[in-house]
Amino acid sequence: MAQPKMETRGRKKTSEIDKARSRASRDHKLYQETLTEEFEQLQQDKELQFAASEKRMGRPPVPLAVLQRRALEKYITSLDSYRKIEKKEGIEPWNERDIIRYKLADKAGRKKADEVERLKKYIRRQATILQNIEAEDESHLVKEQKWLGRPSMPKAKKVRHYEKLIEKANVEITEILKTKD
Repeated sequence: MAQPKMETRGRKKTSEIDKARSRASRDHKLYQETLTEEFEQLQQDKELQFAASEKRMGRPPVPLAVLQRRALEKYITSLDSYRKIEKKEGIEPWNERDIIRYKLADKAGRKKADEVERLKKYIRRQATILQNIEAEDESHLVKEQKWLGRPSMPKAKKVRHYEKLIEKANVEITEILKTKD
């Protein structure tokens, strides 16, 4: 007799009702985002850019009213499907306000990288490049360029360039840390 293999690792399975509740909550959040001034401004910018372009290539942007209507319809559809599952399972109905708030504070997915950590990683990469530049010799470099394109930077200029980049990133880190305190 072989016993069924049980999953012991990973996240526990989410029930259908929780999935539907989460979907309704997310769809309401997306609908609310379409009502913001920032979203409206972004849509206006897209419309202006499309109207100003000479060739009018690509698909024209969807009007704001249509996007809002679609988002509202999607929310209503997901709320209806949640209500059907709720009725099918015989669970006490949730208040619509509670459904909306269900996933409001949930920040699923990968967390945004800290700006200071990103800059430190950038500094490490630039320092590695700088070490590689300092380690190479200039004997193989041609004095006069015999090909098209931008002439290569001399070693001293490259070193100054990367040192400036590192210095600039360090200044940015200190500014960020000052504003955090």
